Amino acid sequence: MAKLLCVAKWPDKKEHLPEYPITFELILEPGEASDEVSIDWVKCQTRFTIQYREDGEKELLAEGAGQMLSRDLLRLQKDLKALLTQRQIEHLTFVPVTPLFEMWVNRLSDDQYRVIVWQDLADKFDSVSNVGFQGLRFTSNRARLLGFMHALEADLEKVT
Repeated sequence: MAKLLCVAKWPDKKEHLPEYPITFELILEPGEASDEVSIDWVKCQTRFTIQYREDGEKELLAEGAGQMLSRDLLRLQKDLKALLTQRQIEHLTFVPVTPLFEMWVNRLSDDQYRVIVWQDLADKFDSVSNVGFQGLRFTSNRARLLGFMHALEADLEKVT
């Protein structure tokens, strides 16, 4: 499972607050095989969780499920790697063919990145895509993005 954690900078004198209160999770499983077309699909589940206190339970904010093309997920992994290794690349915009989720990442500094993840609301509208999206914007760092990218790479190797 690929997890992307936000990084929180709390005001001084705040106690018992989590360092990573927002999490975006991407869970991949092998997709449906088709004899008619040679397209590799991957089943995906997305989850946003929030943790209000360091010792508290994580709460589910939103989740979604659907299929995505493996080539789209591979492109996300490669684009993240390029963003994190090449200084001239300032942002990443991931919009897949199937609109399960979108991800936008902007470099704010050498170690800080703004992440926006939009999740399609097709499950709320009788499977009609592109009717509405819900999303979160948070700040993460290079280490967290690298971890997400490596986990995505490992998960893709297992399911494709």
